[in-house]
Amino acid sequence: MCSDMGNLLKLHHLDNSDVDASEEIPKGMGKLACLLTLCSFVVGKDIGSALQELKLLHLHGALEISKLENVRDVSEAREAQLNGKKNLKTLLLQWTSNNGDSREPEIETHVLDMLKPHQNLERFCISGYGVVKLPQAWLNLGSLREIQIFKCCSFALFSKVVLPSQLKLPLSLKDLSIAFCDNLRTLVEEEGIPKGSRKYSSHLEYLHILSCPSLTSIFSENELPATLQRLEVNSCSKLALLTSSGNLPQGLKYLELTSCSKWESIADNNTSLQVITVFRCKILKTLPDGLHKLNNLQAFTICKNLRPYPTATSLQHLKLGNLPSVVSFPEDGFPTDLVSLEIEDVKICKALFEWGLHRFNSLIRLKIDGGCDDVVSFPLVEIGMNASCPSIKLEIINFHNLERLSSAFENLTSLECLRLYDCPKLKNFPGKNCLPASLLQLISGCPLIEERCRKDQGRYWHLLTNVPYVSINFR
Repeated sequence: MCSDMGNLLKLHHLDNSDVDASEEIPKGMGKLACLLTLCSFVVGKDIGSALQELKLLHLHGALEISKLENVRDVSEAREAQLNGKKNLKTLLLQWTSNNGDSREPEIETHVLDMLKPHQNLERFCISGYGVVKLPQAWLNLGSLREIQIFKCCSFALFSKVVLPSQLKLPLSLKDLSIAFCDNLRTLVEEEGIPKGSRKYSSHLEYLHILSCPSLTSIFSENELPATLQRLEVNSCSKLALLTSSGNLPQGLKYLELTSCSKWESIADNNTSLQVITVFRCKILKTLPDGLHKLNNLQAFTICKNLRPYPTATSLQHLKLGNLPSVVSFPEDGFPTDLVSLEIEDVKICKALFEWGLHRFNSLIRLKIDGGCDDVVSFPLVEIGMNASCPSIKLEIINFHNLERLSSAFENLTSLECLRLYDCPKLKNFPGKNCLPASLLQLISGCPLIEERCRKDQGRYWHLLTNVPYVSINFR
């Protein structure tokens, strides 16, 4: 930005969000009394680029303040007078520390206290803060709907309470995200609160915790907020339970667990769940017995070590990854009304073929990765795909002895996308060497198919002229 920016006294809006974060604000910005929009303010070490430059600015919308480590006098933060900027809706505060930099937690605490905004603030993000927890005053902002906390290395807890009457999150808070906080132990630490008392009030709907390796509990003694609808926990290696009782909120609709190596089980008390996603949870080996009661379940994705399978009647999307502990196929098979099915385990593939793909009646997407070595022709019988759907997709991957696509393909009159990968012996298209007229996409990574699809020379070249998109070995 130009050095004489302070002379633009009638400037109303300045979008400097794309300016290099290391570039300090030009001196004299505090003179721009008409300025309503300032996306980014980088705190400098010199007079004229300190926080007091914000004092006379009646800012609206969003403001990011970075390089807060340059604040050495708490009075600078007080003079910014953020508590008087009633039209400021989003505030991002960032401390930047390099390896070897000494932190001054007492100064950082006082700076954050002095930067407390007006009660109208709706969204708050803090990064690099070097203190154990947020000041309680920040949790009393009446309009605050979203809090994001990133890379706060010393941050150990969100709130601490010693009386049941104190046990609450901000009533207005709907969305809480915490990521890359290495020392976070718990969100709310409760001392002297009876286990399972749930005498707190909260309207929290979305909770996301990412890469907090020291986290052992969310609420140290109590349940998750009853209003919670979406919960995502990723890469929290010490977290074994979500709550002391193991129960989930009745209104929870979306649950995602990824890389939580101590997780052993999922509660089955929730009938509102619509989506369950589980990846890389090493100890988790069983799903709850009541899974079939999840009548709202629409999508289920699991990878590694889980059994049994869900059979909820409402299930539409099912993905099963590499499941080394699986020893048997579900007695009742899969829900026949599945819309999308992805299989990436040879044991399941083999049992699925024996059970019969023709049993499905609504499939519009089928992906099978890791087929049986004894499968030479696929499919052996018709696939129960939804013929009334105008867009059907089929993916066949890692069938090492597959030689041909069977004549059953000719009945897939709505097939639009066919993908074939890593089938080294596959050389024959279905039936009389024809493809469905509905086909719009053909993608193949199979060497013998490539040879037969060579332009003007290959046996199947003439079949490809009517297919709008063709990719053979990524060409």
